[in-house]
Amino acid sequence: MKILGLDLGDRHVGVAVLDTTVPVALPLPAITYNRFFIRALTKLVAEQQTDEIVIGLPLTLAGTDSPQTKKVRALANQISTELNRPVHLQDERFTTRQASGLLKSMGPSPAHHLDSVAAQLILEAWWATRSA
Repeated sequence: MKILGLDLGDRHVGVAVLDTTVPVALPLPAITYNRFFIRALTKLVAEQQTDEIVIGLPLTLAGTDSPQTKKVRALANQISTELNRPVHLQDERFTTRQASGLLKSMGPSPAHHLDSVAAQLILEAWWATRSA
């Protein structure tokens, strides 16, 4: 089974994929978030042959919903309906900071977009709770 991880941003959507036979998430090129996003995501899901989708949920530091959280929940419902795939939400607090640290440790020209590394961390965290 393959699972796609997403870190939804205002301009870019970070993307990662995990194959459960070798449970390591790998970052993929980010997708531009615009009016063609669902079309690009549909194409990516088909290319990667993913069965499920995990989306980072931007909770507040207190663990509550914010206006952005509500936007992500609505988009998650739309994605689930339009792509006919189960969509899971995963707390994404601090993943961008962690991703930034990882990229800095890799040197001056990281190979992956910050948002995709954040998506990788979100997906790995979700998988760790399922495989434990």
